[in-house]
Amino acid sequence: MDFRCIKVRLHEGQRERAIGWMRGFGSRADEAMEAMRHNGLRHEAVFLGSDDRGDYLLMVQASDDFAATTRAFLQSELPIDREALAALGEIGQRGQELELLVQLDADR
Repeated sequence: MDFRCIKVRLHEGQRERAIGWMRGFGSRADEAMEAMRHNGLRHEAVFLGSDDRGDYLLMVQASDDFAATTRAFLQSELPIDREALAALGEIGQRGQELELLVQLDADR
């Protein structure tokens, strides 16, 4: 299993919308888990941050094959995936994958 972190810089004024959208996944947990399984995404955690340039999301993800996971997400016809793709495009800039410096697994 590999990890990645994607930083999505939010457009000005989109902080509250991003928070509401992310928290909305809690009420759609079954649908979100189905989409994750469909796309090959094993884990995901999203963090909200701010700096002198504004707000951003950090999306930490785990997958066995990120190329396949990305393809599956972009081609998915699942409503939650279509909504997520549209929302990301509306609230923020194109995501930037951050460089992974270390990945440790205590269970190995």
